[in-house]
Amino acid sequence: MAATARTERSICGRLSGAGRLRGLLGQLSACAQVPYPYMVLDVERAVRYIRYHAKEWNADPDKIALVGGSAGGFLSNMVAC
Repeated sequence: MAATARTERSICGRLSGAGRLRGLLGQLSACAQVPYPYMVLDVERAVRYIRYHAKEWNADPDKIALVGGSAGGFLSNMVAC
């Protein structure tokens, strides 16, 4: 899902208020100094880490939301496909 920073905060706030948010990742390596595909691999590793530890956090490993604006939206879509 592509989103602005305001939308991201709104989505995360709603999930958190509903008791459904178990984790939040900040900025990842989406910058000009990190060439493709390394930034996509970085997000994929983060998702695998979350899935691996989901039961410890009382979370469902099959229900992971990726939200990002601009480069984060690109990375979210690349990993979701």
